[in-house]
Amino acid sequence: MFEGIRNHRFLRRITDSWFWEDVRDFLWSRSMVVFLGNAGTLIIAVVAVVHFWSRPYSFAGYLVVQLACLLCQAIAFIPVVWPGPGSSYAEVHQSVALLVVCGTWIFAVPPALILFAVFDVDSSSPPWAAMFVAGVALTLACAASLMASVPFEMKARDLRRRMAGPPEETDGADFAESESEGADSGGSDGD
Repeated sequence: MFEGIRNHRFLRRITDSWFWEDVRDFLWSRSMVVFLGNAGTLIIAVVAVVHFWSRPYSFAGYLVVQLACLLCQAIAFIPVVWPGPGSSYAEVHQSVALLVVCGTWIFAVPPALILFAVFDVDSSSPPWAAMFVAGVALTLACAASLMASVPFEMKARDLRRRMAGPPEETDGADFAESESEGADSGGSDGD
């Protein structure tokens, strides 16, 4: 019954303990926290659209959505603040947060607006408010998180530069000396 697993290369690999240790390490890694926090922000925005789709807009409801998005972005920001030894997650966080906010405004909002225009939805109706509330909450939460991650990225960049050591100081003089020693200045072989 298990002969197919033992003979198949991929299936044999997933039965090894090192494979599952690698999977566990990836799932508990700090980069996964960045992805989960940003995914939570996106899920909160989708839930806000669903919630406000058939209900009238309220400022208190918007504040709840905004705070939930900020909480998810704070969770995604944890690896940036406490990166662990020898690593920086500021760039990962910035990339994923930009992907979430730009992807939402490129791939979700324009199709929704086109559908609203095609089906002649009144602009003062709850679906328009739902899109507005969710879009603004997601955008402001991601923007706040992106702005807060910039100092940590600069700190990590400076740390990498210090660990790499001073840059080599070459002004081209060594290269010019080696060129003049082996080159014929007249351009002829002395014929």
